[in-house]
Amino acid sequence: MRITLITNYDAASSLALNYLESVLSKHSSSIFYTNKSSPKSAGSSSLLQQLAQFDKSILDSNIFTKLRAEELNQINKGTDLARFQESDPELVISIRHMSILEKKIIQQPRHGVINLHSGLLPDFRGVMATFWAMYNQQSTIGTTLHKIEDRSIDTGSVISTSSIGLNYNKSYLWNTLNLYKTGCTAIQRALHSVSSGHDLKSVNQGREKGAYFSYPDQNTLSEFKYDLFNKEDSLTDFLPRARV
Repeated sequence: MRITLITNYDAASSLALNYLESVLSKHSSSIFYTNKSSPKSAGSSSLLQQLAQFDKSILDSNIFTKLRAEELNQINKGTDLARFQESDPELVISIRHMSILEKKIIQQPRHGVINLHSGLLPDFRGVMATFWAMYNQQSTIGTTLHKIEDRSIDTGSVISTSSIGLNYNKSYLWNTLNLYKTGCTAIQRALHSVSSGHDLKSVNQGREKGAYFSYPDQNTLSEFKYDLFNKEDSLTDFLPRARV
């Protein structure tokens, strides 16, 4: 099966690629990644920039090279759109991709587009779901594998969810990275189902339910009781044994 995986150039994405490397090798796979700055709320750029810089410092750049991933920042237009269309995907997998997909992208793969969201839907739509779960003193965090059916954010029908306990002795970044083993297992199950000729069953999550979260502002960051990252945070804690 022809698979196009769109992702981001960050630590969690590189971890996901490590988890998915074996299953992707069984298919004709194209991988594209975004590498651009995240939007930040006014007044919060300093702390979030430090987080982004640390994140970049621990990512596994080798996995992008090994899988021949290509940078592609403007997927909806121009030469980047043409490069995506040339990959001729039967299924598109999105993980932390930094662009809202337009109709011409969504409609191309005959098996559709699925997205791994690093939060439990519909309660935590938007960005930094683990941050907001910690901020709101939740006991669990999780991932949601869902379909992308239009350009709205995190509203598509849900294929599966997975939950794990929040570790408040660890940082926001550590807890986020901790999501991807179970999240990528859900992707593997979905791939097996589609490649075996089965339709992906999903459930409408209800757009009127849940909440959307954006980047935290300075006041919210100052109220956050936990580390955004810790200098001891490392992918080594999460990489498959063969990669350590």
